[in-house]
Amino acid sequence: MSELHLTSVPHEEYGFSFSVRHIRADRLRLAGELAALWVPGASEETRAWLRDGLLEAAPPALLHGLGALAMPDVEGSYAEVRVPTMVLCGHTDPLVSFEEAAALARAIPGTAFTPLHTPGHLPMLTDPDGLTALLRAFIDGGQGDDATSS
Repeated sequence: MSELHLTSVPHEEYGFSFSVRHIRADRLRLAGELAALWVPGASEETRAWLRDGLLEAAPPALLHGLGALAMPDVEGSYAEVRVPTMVLCGHTDPLVSFEEAAALARAIPGTAFTPLHTPGHLPMLTDPDGLTALLRAFIDGGQGDDATSS
């Protein structure tokens, strides 16, 4: 079993470093902490739903998913993107730094960058109505209330 080290800056402050063995040994605590971290402003019911979903994942699958979140493949020729694009990110997202999201938006021509004012990483859970409004405005040709074109 290989050790997973989530080493990007947002992860270091939360101290994630664990293996499949660690996940198996302490699943309930880990799932609860991740749910609280990812959707801090959500209702207890929403956090419980997310926690339960994390608990249902097989430890190797959960480890793989966390690894994908920790080390996203964001290399490429962004200047070649030719579809309408909107990058969303909150100032306090624990998984994606606001600065990295803004840089991604600047790298893709004509991208709408929309700062979110929701806590955590899952705005579809913490503010589904607000997120839906932003997405609808973008799809309809607007950029949402907070969007700034790059």
